[in-house]
Amino acid sequence: MTTASVGFHCPDCLKSNKQQVLSRTNNFGVSERPPVVMGLIIINVLVFIYDIVSGANIMGSGLSDVANDFGLLGIAVDMDNEWYRVLSSGFVHSGIIHVAFNMYLLYALGRSLETRYGSLTFGGLYLAGLFGGALGALLVEPRALVVGASGAVFALMGFLVMVQRKQGINFFSSGVGRLVMLNILFSFSGGISLGGHGGGLICGLIAGALVTEVLPNMGQKGRKVEAAAMFALALVLALAVIPAVSRASDLFFS
Repeated sequence: MTTASVGFHCPDCLKSNKQQVLSRTNNFGVSERPPVVMGLIIINVLVFIYDIVSGANIMGSGLSDVANDFGLLGIAVDMDNEWYRVLSSGFVHSGIIHVAFNMYLLYALGRSLETRYGSLTFGGLYLAGLFGGALGALLVEPRALVVGASGAVFALMGFLVMVQRKQGINFFSSGVGRLVMLNILFSFSGGISLGGHGGGLICGLIAGALVTEVLPNMGQKGRKVEAAAMFALALVLALAVIPAVSRASDLFFS
């Protein structure tokens, strides 16, 4: 069994062109500290603190008890009915660098998205990203123990790619475009869940296509429809996780 954290990220890529991410101003009444983003960050940080207090190495070397108990592992989900791992794994991190970069990107990307689309739509997108990342990890690394929020963070990046495409922003020249490309390359560096990254990214692209192409320009009613679409996507991905868990369990000892 190998342990795969779900990635590190490049914050400088965001700084270089962060004004190109979104063009609409905050007209949905979301504060500078949107509640869902801040709540997610607090939960992730508290889980990390608990991990360290429980004896984990702060730099992430070795397998901590919290990662072992709450990380995504297909055979544990299947044989012990520990389905909570599908979601709990997205709140466990392997070292301070891992959690710091993920939380920075969650704040930088998530604040813009929650401001523009509202808390319900953002919450549904993040949940879909967690399921999408878990599904990708189970399919690509069925024997690995996987932790980290990067599947959901990749979903945010994928969503922003589709937003920029709709706005006519060149994907390869934008900060988000370079961020995605660097993270895709980094996913092949070893010790990283390529499936978790890919699953989250694909989920975000699908979610972004739904909002920008299928459900555009619907006004206030559109916000409710967008939120419903995000939670519907999360449900579809959650259902897809079920056979993926069974397959990962079957492959564990093969």
